Amino acid sequence: KLQTVLERLEPSKQKQLHAQCINQLSQAVKTMRSRSAWLKKEADKEVSRAAQSRNAATQEVAAAERRRAADSAAAAARDAAERDAAEMDRVEMDRVMRRIEKDDEMTKLRQEAELWQEAKPLARGEKKPSPVPLGFPYHLASSSRHLEAERQEAAAEAEAAQKQAAKAEAAKRAAVASALAARQAKAAKAAQAKAKALEREAAEQLTDQRRRAAAERAAAEQAA
Repeated sequence: KLQTVLERLEPSKQKQLHAQCINQLSQAVKTMRSRSAWLKKEADKEVSRAAQSRNAATQEVAAAERRRAADSAAAAARDAAERDAAEMDRVEMDRVMRRIEKDDEMTKLRQEAELWQEAKPLARGEKKPSPVPLGFPYHLASSSRHLEAERQEAAAEAEAAQKQAAKAEAAKRAAVASALAARQAKAAKAAQAKAKALEREAAEQLTDQRRRAAAERAAAEQAA
């Protein structure tokens, strides 16, 4: 039909219509090319945004892994510090208990030696000089009462010494327990401070990574 219409037209009209068709085809080609270029640019932008999102997600995952590793390291350090403190406390307690037992044994031996030294003259029958002549019953009764009084006095002194030693041992044990408790509290506080420092460092690293990712994203959007 177009060919029939063209044949019916005059030559000038044919040339004019042909030129219009060529012009329209050229404009259509230009429009299609510009549209294709725009679509290509938009596709490149989408690819770039997808790559940025993927990089941001990768950075978030890496930051989470580093934070988890820092938490694990902090927990391991805290556990190691607690174990070291417990081992030190156990060793210190054993050493102190051995020293207390040794002191108790030495005190007991010293008390036994003192009692033996006090009882040795009494066992030999030694008596203080008395103006009363020997051989009288009054002197014998007085000497017996004197020996009994000395024996009771020695027993009372030994009992008092044992009580004093028990008090000293209790005081030593209390001092040792207080020192160990203070050391444990100090070790726990140091471990807690170390764990907090590690957590703070991990949080700062995560914040810096997020800030850098946001800056890169903003720069990419501005460039787009």
